[in-house]
Amino acid sequence: MEGKKLIELAHDIQTGLGSIDVPDFDQMRIMGMAAILAIHIRGLGEIDYELLRKVSDHYFSIPSFALKDVVTVLVEIEYIQIVKKGSKIISIIPDVPRFKDVHEGVGDYFSFSDLNEHEQGTLLILSELQNKPENTHKLQHVTGIDDDMLSRCVDIGKSGHYIKPFRARGKDILASPFYFADNLDSLVDITAKIGATDIQKVLDIVKITKVGHYQ
Repeated sequence: MEGKKLIELAHDIQTGLGSIDVPDFDQMRIMGMAAILAIHIRGLGEIDYELLRKVSDHYFSIPSFALKDVVTVLVEIEYIQIVKKGSKIISIIPDVPRFKDVHEGVGDYFSFSDLNEHEQGTLLILSELQNKPENTHKLQHVTGIDDDMLSRCVDIGKSGHYIKPFRARGKDILASPFYFADNLDSLVDITAKIGATDIQKVLDIVKITKVGHYQ
């Protein structure tokens, strides 16, 4: 999985989980937090670090104890500069590029291999569900995830509202409310009836039609 998509998905997962503690996840949440913070501070002037530390949890769902790791990432990719007094961070100076995709920039710092198995499994699942609802058994076959890991990844996804399991026409279907918020029940029912491959073809046609309409 390439960097930009990796960070886009991590961003969505972090947005869904917010302040929910998930011991199974570690590095992936830092990825998502880094993207979220970079987006929100782009174009701003110097920011007092202590103030940022106090409000980061409330406004960005970045716990104060994680902020230093997030800041370290943004320093490494030259999205911010830091002002220090000794070892203490006094302030940060945003330098997030205005015309570069933030997810692409953060993605340059991370790789899929940096992640643990549950993080990798979650990203693989959500990557499939980004395009269409999917039969659970087929999804498991495509991703190679075992039963226990699939169950745990889905449970975490339910907590973050980015994965939702359904039972339709005698089939177990997974879908993501993040990408198909409207008429999700109907979309899942059609997926169970005609199959995920066919429903994706229809969705692709709809996307192309929308793009052509707005051009």
